Amino acid sequence: MAGGAAWSLASAVAMQGAMMVASVLMARILGVERYGQVALINVTVGMLGVFAGLGLSLTATKTVAELRSVDPPRLARALVLLDRCVITSVSAAAALMVVLAPVIATAVLGAPEMVELLRLGAVLLLLNEFAGVQTGMLAGFEAFRAVARIALVRATVTVAACAGGALVAGSVGAVVGLILAAGAAVLLGRLTLRRLRIREGVDRPEGRLMAEFPILWRFTLPAFISIVFVGPVAWIGSLLLASQPGGFAELGVFNAAAQWRTPVLLFPNVISQTALPIMASLAATGEIGRLRRVLVGSIAASTAIAASIGGVLILLQGFVMGLYGEGFADSGDVLAVVAVTGIVVAVGIPIGPLLAAVGRMWLGALTNVAGAIVFVGTAVVLISGGGGAMGLAMAYLLAWIANGAWALVAAWFVLRRRGRAEPA
Repeated sequence: MAGGAAWSLASAVAMQGAMMVASVLMARILGVERYGQVALINVTVGMLGVFAGLGLSLTATKTVAELRSVDPPRLARALVLLDRCVITSVSAAAALMVVLAPVIATAVLGAPEMVELLRLGAVLLLLNEFAGVQTGMLAGFEAFRAVARIALVRATVTVAACAGGALVAGSVGAVVGLILAAGAAVLLGRLTLRRLRIREGVDRPEGRLMAEFPILWRFTLPAFISIVFVGPVAWIGSLLLASQPGGFAELGVFNAAAQWRTPVLLFPNVISQTALPIMASLAATGEIGRLRRVLVGSIAASTAIAASIGGVLILLQGFVMGLYGEGFADSGDVLAVVAVTGIVVAVGIPIGPLLAAVGRMWLGALTNVAGAIVFVGTAVVLISGGGGAMGLAMAYLLAWIANGAWALVAAWFVLRRRGRAEPA
């Protein structure tokens, strides 16, 4: 776990650090208004990516981790099935985004000038989801070093292409930069994955693919439902804020502050990515005591690191927001709320791999649905009441407090039942 976590941390630092640098550069080059437009494209792509991806990245990680040693022929069939599913779903979503771009820009956003950005966002959506599923497969093979190399390349291209694109072509150039970085990641990931599949002997499937369809409805469907109430509700919150007077400027402020949730959650996310294969193995062999210790240790480490980084951000809130330029410096209180939210999220992050490992994805889906309901309700009240960026930040905080509480109850319930079934 330590080895995998080290490489996962390296890849996360490279990618998220690059996004932070690119965001600061884009904000300073584009200004609050146009940076808010790029932020909305990112949120829209993220929202549609939830539907297009169908939870297949998480499915890929768990499936590869479980089958690579015990049933390679079945894994070969499952990988082909997952490939075909992601190609079909993502292509359909990207095409739909291209077709509906004028409607979304005019009728939903009230910004006809964003049609071109939305269509470029469809390309970004396509590449992002391909890259995500490939990363899920590589994580299942425990190829964390390869994931780190791909992340380093994508990080380098992101900073150079986004900053250069923003200077040359404004908002359009910035989105093109994101597309170039995602394309580089897809190409490298595809080549790496092909070599791994040949090495593991899972590149030539035999038998009927239909035999692997239960994977989709037993794991992929609840995984999809679990995450579908995260991306889309974030988009709803951004849309509510953008539709208010001066909304794009407020959205730019919130997005700048939200970027700093990334370093707060960096280590917890690394733990989550690395822990899933390990927890799945322990659950399969019935080692519930060790599974419980992994969970408790993961929660303790995640919370401690997140609280340390979040505390620093709270102390330096004014300075950090000032990095983005004029129009951002007076919004340090938004950053403080975002930092506290990150600490709350860190407590519950390790519970996701636990529920996936023991096959209780439907229980995880219910916790996310409940959190989504809290978020939408509070966002409508706070943003409509003139709360602006702070209103959206508070809606996230309240929703994640509710989600975290329910997730802890779910983990206690699962481990208690498993503990009773464990042989003496």
